[in-house]
Amino acid sequence: MLLASGYEVGCFLVKPTSEKSIKRDSVDRSAAAEIASLGIEVISEPEGTFPHYSYFQSNNFLDDLLKRQALEAASSGKKLVIIDVGGWFAEPLVRADPATIQNVFGAVEVTTAGLNRYTALMASISVPVFNQARSPLKYAEAAHVGESVVRATEDILQDVGLILTARKCGVIGYGMIGSRIASSLSN
Repeated sequence: MLLASGYEVGCFLVKPTSEKSIKRDSVDRSAAAEIASLGIEVISEPEGTFPHYSYFQSNNFLDDLLKRQALEAASSGKKLVIIDVGGWFAEPLVRADPATIQNVFGAVEVTTAGLNRYTALMASISVPVFNQARSPLKYAEAAHVGESVVRATEDILQDVGLILTARKCGVIGYGMIGSRIASSLSN
């Protein structure tokens, strides 16, 4: 969608979704290959990296990537916008030198956990941070996630000969997703 709208995408970081994904790959390799086929640099952690995300968080990897992307944008007369999932670039933005920051238009964060990372460092970040984590679009998405969690739970229970109907369930956490799970369960 970004490309179709005339934007350029500098690179795409492939991040597994959990520590368990090191053992059970959560990355859709065909999707990563499709992104690469569009001419976008796809960066993945080396296979077997542990602990989770250590490759991206070590040796100033993200700091160097931020600087490289900002300089590439500046050389073509453009500004860099970071679309972040998890607040990974919050600390690199704090550490970035002024020459890098002047080429960064801002960061868009799409998760609550990531937004919390940015919020904790906001006084030290000199670029705008756009909050997509609590947008109307995310609330609509949360409803689908809640329904999907309940369907997956029903599938798991059915595999062991149990049904969810007429059972008492507890949901730990009553945020955007937890409240939608609870609503789906009660339905």
